[in-house]
Amino acid sequence: MKRNLALVLCIALVLALFVGCASNEQPVQQQGAEPSGDGGAASGEASGTIDFRYWGAEQDEIMQQIANDFMAQNSNIKVTATLEPNDQFWTKILTSIAAKQPAADVCWINPTYAVQMMNNNQLECVQDLYDSGKVDRSKFVEGALQSYTGSDGKLYAVPKDFQTVCLIYNKGIFDEVGLPYPGDDYTWDQMVSDAQKLVKKEGDKITRYGFVHNASVMSSWFVYCYTNGGSLFKPEENGGKYVDTPENREAFQKAADLIFKYQVAPDGSVTTETTGDEMFMNEMVAMTAYVPAQIENYSKVLGDKVGVACFPYMKEKATITNCLGYGIPAGTKNLAAAKEFLAYLSSEAGQAPQSKAMIPAYKGIVSDMETKFKDMGFKTYLDAGDYAIPTPVEQYSGNAARKAIETEVSNILFGTKDVTTAIQDAEKGIIEAVEKAKSEMGS
Repeated sequence: MKRNLALVLCIALVLALFVGCASNEQPVQQQGAEPSGDGGAASGEASGTIDFRYWGAEQDEIMQQIANDFMAQNSNIKVTATLEPNDQFWTKILTSIAAKQPAADVCWINPTYAVQMMNNNQLECVQDLYDSGKVDRSKFVEGALQSYTGSDGKLYAVPKDFQTVCLIYNKGIFDEVGLPYPGDDYTWDQMVSDAQKLVKKEGDKITRYGFVHNASVMSSWFVYCYTNGGSLFKPEENGGKYVDTPENREAFQKAADLIFKYQVAPDGSVTTETTGDEMFMNEMVAMTAYVPAQIENYSKVLGDKVGVACFPYMKEKATITNCLGYGIPAGTKNLAAAKEFLAYLSSEAGQAPQSKAMIPAYKGIVSDMETKFKDMGFKTYLDAGDYAIPTPVEQYSGNAARKAIETEVSNILFGTKDVTTAIQDAEKGIIEAVEKAKSEMGS
């Protein structure tokens, strides 16, 4: 019964994050006047209709509420809120911008695609909103702002939410083995030692692992590098290397050793059959790492067994922030109204409704999760913001560079390549992606 419940919840989570195959357009109010065509800086009386698009079905009602609240204060501007399938979102946004018919006037963005869009002049600069005080920079963590700062030093988006990656563990399994819970100074070596004790076997078969790698390389392998004193996508600091540095190679090897040396983590064949999320909720693994949004799903199955601790570090404490933002696609026909809406989205009133499902980027707003999961150590996610770095993104190729690493991490997980070969091939893949991106940009 528990396994069935866990599977249902996992499926629900996937559907929420990568919803459907068709657009689920839901006008918040009856569409009023057609877009005014009022380009240029947001000044004077903005009016007309703007199209607001986002992914993430679990936040659909929240986004509609925010749009309605804005319209209640700005009767001259109509906002049509549209939920898009995650797997179609970027194709629709980017192709529509290229055709000079942007599918949205305001939309969600993430740090990876933001770099690509800023470099290709696909996002409207909104530095004027910060300069005028319509957006209060001091209300947002610096890491979130850095993610949306262009190479010209100007800001191109407003931070939406705030996430860090921390260790999540099963208190019940730690109690069963008689181990103290991980804390705010949890080293990699201690994690490996604990993981070995947490493994359970039936004969030669492992029925419970100590740790499982997060399926997202950004929430796992990227963080491993930074905890080992490494960095990513900084060739100017690393002898021209994007990923293949001694620190990163060592971090990748330590991560691979969890599978092939210590046998405390499942390999790719196991997690293909049963995902890491399923394994954790079915108590087939004692530890993983994830962003705070997953705590809700884990707690529905495991209750107060769920605990949060700092990300296990190799040489220095580190984690990453992965903060979504709100941006304005280039070429919008109603820039003035779009900027008015963006300014509202940056305000306390515009950010607060998110507290039902996320940690708002706006400082001082207490999320429901922070209160609900206080005893699980949820505050660790917030404290991690003091030493977290912005999501590492290659400045030219963006998502393509991440995919190059993702491909080679998969080879490591399945044991089809050793770490040295995999990281060398990842380096080659990134170089190819950068050269292609520069060529397309005319650099």
